[in-house]
Amino acid sequence: MMRIHRTQLVLALLAALASPALAQDPPKKPDPEVAKKIDQLETALKDKRGEHDAEAAGLITELARGYADMHERDQRDVLKALELVFVPRKDDPEKPELYEQTIAALGTIGGTRASALLVKVYDRKPFTEDEWIAVREKILEAIGVTKDERQIEFLLDVAVRSPIDQMKRAAGHALRHFADAKGRVRHDIFSTLLIDYAKIEGEANAGADAGSSLIATRKATLSAIAVPWNETLAALSGVQKRTAVDWQAWWNDNKNDPKIWR
Repeated sequence: MMRIHRTQLVLALLAALASPALAQDPPKKPDPEVAKKIDQLETALKDKRGEHDAEAAGLITELARGYADMHERDQRDVLKALELVFVPRKDDPEKPELYEQTIAALGTIGGTRASALLVKVYDRKPFTEDEWIAVREKILEAIGVTKDERQIEFLLDVAVRSPIDQMKRAAGHALRHFADAKGRVRHDIFSTLLIDYAKIEGEANAGADAGSSLIATRKATLSAIAVPWNETLAALSGVQKRTAVDWQAWWNDNKNDPKIWR
């Protein structure tokens, strides 16, 4: 018995050594190295011609990677520095790499501060211009990646109200990141998306004149959102469907099922 006990003890110790700590105490004071990197990033961003973008990109990657283990003051300073990336500049719209990298970094950083910054820049120039739609889609995706439930209403509002198909598609798709949220949260997201999805699909498939501008518009919107919204509804519910009609039938039978929406 003693031999078994010792063996189990050794195995437990080895497992503990092999596993990272579940939680670490935050640093007691700001890190001078972090402050140095922030200064370097701010200096690189002062060049509005973008000649130091490569240096800035490397610093953004480093700061985002270490963000979770930073002192709270360092974290605030990092986000302030990242916001400087979005100060309007004479960039080539065909080369928005630094913006995209910063957007992705904010999604990875997560939390309420990062998500709030992403929401803030969503309606900021130059992203409101047509040539920046793809970057704007990435902003919506990153907001979802933060998993900040306080931004669900924002994403839903864009998904059901935006007149731009790409924005509807991206916002609805970003909501799949809340698949692990509590049942009531998932239930409300699902219901709101399905109402708009069913309306769009119904109008797209109406038996009106095929030349109707409304029919053509709805068909284009349906084509844009169907697959990504199906993925979100599947993530929220745990089932797979392909059309709003099928989702509506399933919803009617399961919207009050506590096992699904627990």
